[in-house]
Amino acid sequence: MSEKIIRAINRAYSSYLKNQNLEEALSQILELLADPCSDEHASVVKIENPGQPDSYWTTLSSIGTFQSDWKSFIHQAIREVRQIQTETDKQRILSGFPIYVNGVFSALLILAVSQSRKELIQPCMEAISDFVAYGLEEETRLHLEKNLIEQTYLLALTEKIAKLGHWKINLETKEVTISDEVYRILGLKQGDFAPTLEGLTRFYHPEDQSVAENCIREAISNQSEFNFELRINPQLKPNMVVKTLGFCPDHRFGDTSTIIGTIQDVTERVAQTNALQESEETLEKLHLITSNNEMTLEEKILSMLRMCSQKFKTPYAILGKNDDNGFEILQAISPNPSIAAGTLLNRNLTHYDHLLKGLEPIAFESREKAPFDRRPCDDKIRFEAFIGAPIFVNSKIYGTISFSDTKKREEAFTPKDLSLLQIVASWIGIEKSREEFQKNLQIQKEKAEQASRAKSEFLVNVSHELLTPTNGVIGLANLMAETDLDQKQAQLIRGVIDSGNRLLSLVTDILDMLQLEEGRVLIQKHPFPLTRLLDQVVRETTEMLQGKNIELKFEYDSTLPDLIVSDENRLKRILSSLTHNAVKFTEQGEIRIQVLQHQHDKIQFIVSDTGTGIEEEKLPTIFQKFGKGDSSTKQKHGGMGLGLAITYKLVNLLGGSIGVESTPEEGSSFWFTIEKLLPDNLPVSPYLRKDTSFRLPTSGPKHNE
Repeated sequence: MSEKIIRAINRAYSSYLKNQNLEEALSQILELLADPCSDEHASVVKIENPGQPDSYWTTLSSIGTFQSDWKSFIHQAIREVRQIQTETDKQRILSGFPIYVNGVFSALLILAVSQSRKELIQPCMEAISDFVAYGLEEETRLHLEKNLIEQTYLLALTEKIAKLGHWKINLETKEVTISDEVYRILGLKQGDFAPTLEGLTRFYHPEDQSVAENCIREAISNQSEFNFELRINPQLKPNMVVKTLGFCPDHRFGDTSTIIGTIQDVTERVAQTNALQESEETLEKLHLITSNNEMTLEEKILSMLRMCSQKFKTPYAILGKNDDNGFEILQAISPNPSIAAGTLLNRNLTHYDHLLKGLEPIAFESREKAPFDRRPCDDKIRFEAFIGAPIFVNSKIYGTISFSDTKKREEAFTPKDLSLLQIVASWIGIEKSREEFQKNLQIQKEKAEQASRAKSEFLVNVSHELLTPTNGVIGLANLMAETDLDQKQAQLIRGVIDSGNRLLSLVTDILDMLQLEEGRVLIQKHPFPLTRLLDQVVRETTEMLQGKNIELKFEYDSTLPDLIVSDENRLKRILSSLTHNAVKFTEQGEIRIQVLQHQHDKIQFIVSDTGTGIEEEKLPTIFQKFGKGDSSTKQKHGGMGLGLAITYKLVNLLGGSIGVESTPEEGSSFWFTIEKLLPDNLPVSPYLRKDTSFRLPTSGPKHNE
């Protein structure tokens, strides 16, 4: 029996070496250990986490029926980590034999066989255990190798995707470990990487090698990390930038002479960052140019031409306009005297024709790559590289902006170059549109002003022509009124005089408004007694109130100075206009005139009444020309609505302000202020004595002083 088992173990070993199938090899041995026909059982289970609370087992190979109530027996064997046995109900001995791998309890051989078979198997248990241990050890090794291969592959794939390679150098043993990605990134081959600090830094740009060496030396000295981005030697990879990150392990790692690091190709990221920064700087320059209010449009365009010429590295920068006569160069930066502002070219002989017809930007780094055939003018100027865009003004083609060089460019123009050019072309088009609009607006304004002046002159002439006959009619009517007339004739004459006075007032208002709008009204300030002016206004108001049930009240601040400096005639015109309106729109009640000290440097005049009042929505336009409270006002009281507009302008000329407060059906209160100017060292004539008094007339309607 023992010899059969030993031969089975040898066959199993050979089978395992050939097929690497541990389950199949174990089956060849277990078939001799148990007879399934006799309800015997043999199996090998692998122990996971032996001796731990979370330990469990998995079956590697089995023959015969496994009884479910044996599980507790297996758990006991795993828990106690020793050989145990017990009898079953069918006179079988259930035994568990621990199997160790490198001194670790790793598997359990389970037998449920008769006592006699167990005794036959017992001498072979060591050989069986050795084979199982060998198989488990090989399985672990193969699994680790497989994982290592997978991890190595994943690492290489990750490095390739990330363009990142790793390396390790032992400065004492000169042992070098370098991933394939490092060689690919740097363009090196095996043997090019010297295991020294100088060898580490040799592949950097000559100007950057000292920076890399200092960073790594400092990391070695401090046993710390290093991190830097530097250019690669242009002989290896032109224009490449790599990020180098690594560290020097300290004594805790047991090796202080090893440098571990990674190299990553960051050329694209650095290029994108630089391009973004360059774009931001370019846009900032554009903003500074366009927002400079001290520069004219032509100066701004010239600055843009210079900026873009430097950006595109082209010596020629041309802004041209297309018209019926040809292609005119408006502004130019050119080393060629024949290409200058004012030059007129035949559009059909230049490549600008394609910009104007195609209505899209064009860019090429050499004439061989131009999207059109050569033109005669090209041979004269010999442009090689070219980038240009059309300019639209008011949605119509205006001209072009272009930049060119007589030499070929090594690099093609980028989409960002075209975007920048389109931004500049769009801005020029907008500014040219605005310039044309302002010119047209100025022309329309001049035409409107000319028409307004013609209208004003016409109205002035008509008004002057009306003044003479109107005064004549009024004068003759007044003379006729003094003759012997019957009652009906006297009534008709009064109607003629009233109508004439209204016409005279209307013509006077028109003349005053025209003079105010044209700025021909002069303010003549001189000292005068304020009470004299007020006396005249009150007397005129009293005469207008004859026959009306209206009480006139007057309030005068006694602290006001005797003399003020202002335009007496204009001030009287303002007060008379306001009191005239108060009388016209008041049927009964009272009219109040107040003259008060306002703040410390102004005099306030208030004319209030208990008349019809003004609706709130009409108040904002009450001081505008032709502004009236409502449409019925014109029909009932007449007038063109010029009086308050004239008053408003006169108050402003006197350095004051004017306003109104009103409630419909309750009355209105108009107020205005003027500057309180006092005479300095003026001789006081007898007429301007301090005792010059203000008196209200003793006749007429009721009044208060």
